Amino acid sequence: MRNIYLIIFVLFLTLWIGCQRQARVANPAGWQVLAFEMTASGGSMQYLRVDANSFEIRGERQVRGETMRTTVRGNKQGRIIIVEWFDRAGHRRTDPPIQINDNGQSLQSLQANYYVGSVFPSSQTIRARLGSNLIATTYCGRQAYEVRRARQVDMIDAQTGIQLAVYRPSDRTVIWSLRSAKWMLRSRQGTVTYEIVCAP
Repeated sequence: MRNIYLIIFVLFLTLWIGCQRQARVANPAGWQVLAFEMTASGGSMQYLRVDANSFEIRGERQVRGETMRTTVRGNKQGRIIIVEWFDRAGHRRTDPPIQINDNGQSLQSLQANYYVGSVFPSSQTIRARLGSNLIATTYCGRQAYEVRRARQVDMIDAQTGIQLAVYRPSDRTVIWSLRSAKWMLRSRQGTVTYEIVCAP
């Protein structure tokens, strides 16, 4: 009798876990975007999340032997910037927070960059927006475009238009690179996701 209860419990748990996992789509074009989240390495921004009402950006970098950790949180009214400093011994000090009222312009800009609140465009639309100075290549196992600028080279994902990496043109040293990106998309059954994973 105990074995029957154990089997029923395991089946129920398996079903519940399966329902908690979100379905994934192979092509995000045409889907309504609810939210976007990404992680990266290098540069000054390592985390970003944006949805219909708010955003958060986190990053850290070394400044004169100290670690500067910056967190920016924003909503439809404005944004607040919090800067923390950590010395080599791990002691922390925090600068006074900076409040900026921009009537949600920062939020709107991020939403436009990652299609939040819009329908995900097709890869043809993304290519047209990027212009004609594109070199087709692959990066992170994905079709990409190399866009050369005055002081850097950007690797842009061909399907989504997201930046995959930035490097110096002289020696191809990577300055910033995407680790993962995830779009939450609306479907008739609930939500689905589209993901890019470039690094574990």
